[in-house]
Amino acid sequence: MAGAVGVALLAVFYIPFVLHPHFSATYTYLVDRRIGGSFPYNNLADFALRTTIYNTSYQFGLVLLLTLAALTLAYRRGLGRVWGTVVGVGLIGFMAMTVWRAEWLRFGETDYLFAPILLAIVVIWILPKISVEERMLWLWFAPPFFLSLYLLRDPNSHFYIFYTPWMLLAGLAFANAWRWLERRIGTGVVAVGVAGAAALIALFAFYAVNIFIRHDVEVVRNWETQDVMPAWLVSTPTTGNPIFGVPHRSGWKAVGALFDDGLVSGSYAANVRQWIGDWYTRGGVYCEDAPEIVILELLEREEEQAELVEAMGGDYGLAAVVQVDGEPRIHLYQRGMVDHPVTISADEYSARFDRTMADADFPILLPDVAPQTTGLNIRFGESLALAGYRLAESEVARGQALDLVLVWQVIAPVSTDYTLFAQILGPEARKFGQLDTTLDCNSKPTSDWQVGDRVVGHYRIPVFQNGESGVYPLWIGLYDNLVRERLHIVDGDGNDVGDAVKLASITVTEERGHASDD
Repeated sequence: MAGAVGVALLAVFYIPFVLHPHFSATYTYLVDRRIGGSFPYNNLADFALRTTIYNTSYQFGLVLLLTLAALTLAYRRGLGRVWGTVVGVGLIGFMAMTVWRAEWLRFGETDYLFAPILLAIVVIWILPKISVEERMLWLWFAPPFFLSLYLLRDPNSHFYIFYTPWMLLAGLAFANAWRWLERRIGTGVVAVGVAGAAALIALFAFYAVNIFIRHDVEVVRNWETQDVMPAWLVSTPTTGNPIFGVPHRSGWKAVGALFDDGLVSGSYAANVRQWIGDWYTRGGVYCEDAPEIVILELLEREEEQAELVEAMGGDYGLAAVVQVDGEPRIHLYQRGMVDHPVTISADEYSARFDRTMADADFPILLPDVAPQTTGLNIRFGESLALAGYRLAESEVARGQALDLVLVWQVIAPVSTDYTLFAQILGPEARKFGQLDTTLDCNSKPTSDWQVGDRVVGHYRIPVFQNGESGVYPLWIGLYDNLVRERLHIVDGDGNDVGDAVKLASITVTEERGHASDD
């Protein structure tokens, strides 16, 4: 019965998860980027490095010793004092050898370090005289431990998936050691133990507060020069190791405010991940090819910075410098000539961004490395085909904007610069939303496209405030802006569609923050 309940609980989540249209992207991400195809791997060194940054070398060493103690005690109970001690000494020697040389069991292209560790833990599962609670902890600990250390090519920071049972096992060993000392030394050990535990807690808390909570110093980003913690406490190098969850003050909130005020507008590219820019620009049009704006975060991704600087050439000018505590953190470039860059203090905008722009309902879109789209085969004229589209949502409030992605395929040479129109039409062809724009990020004309190109266009269609709530069709088409002539459209079956095609039905709702007129 318990097993059936467990399966049912898992099914409630995983069946919809697997059936979701985005599952293919998740599957590709896990298989290609995380699992790879040449396991077993050896991520022990990466695990130790990240753990000693997040938790200090001293905490890591303490927990490691307690884990060895837990293993030894389990074998002593299951095999007896003599053989259990022999196994414990062997485990200590094995760990010492691994610390000294992490790849000592590597033969050719295969690392076999996982085998003795797996054997040592799996045997505990079947040893006698192990309590149900402790056996459960070892059963809980082992699968995610081996998955992240030896079966995933790049676990990144996901080692935390086995931290809970690991800490519980270490705590169990600590409790056993405490009782053992109490029996042999007496109750006086309690006072000593409490004092020692309090000192360790204070030390580890001091480290955690400075790493994760203090925003004025940014210890991790200034690891080599920070002076709030002693050098012996920050001995692990952070260079080249992505660290998640630490303070990161780069001035992006000021960038968001500039977009919100209309002082900066148009498509953008940046040297950070797309969803970071999407969040702070509140859904700005991301464009890798000749955007209107280029945003460089100066302390991040130097290679991407160099690539964007090279791509800009002499076509862009420095329009703004965003400073944090008087230090430049972001350079914002604008296409065309710029007389003088303005200097902006991020502190002046942060509170306003948090108060008025950090809307929890803001939709985060997937980056379009491989866009998950609804497939189409619609021809526009003789040269272009619409291969797919994606709507972030099919419901939009009046006064807001509808995010649309279109995937274009060039099937023949293009000699004309076409313009896209997208219209939400109500009764009697009343326009409740409209966008007219070039197809590729408001930048590269279609006459520059080459046969075989596959172009992903991002568009934001404004929905008028004076429209009416209801469900209305979204129509799109292409036209030559010089002669105001629309392209003829043919669907995948060869049927004549006309000069506009209905892409989807859109639900227009009341403007956010306003009550209904009814």
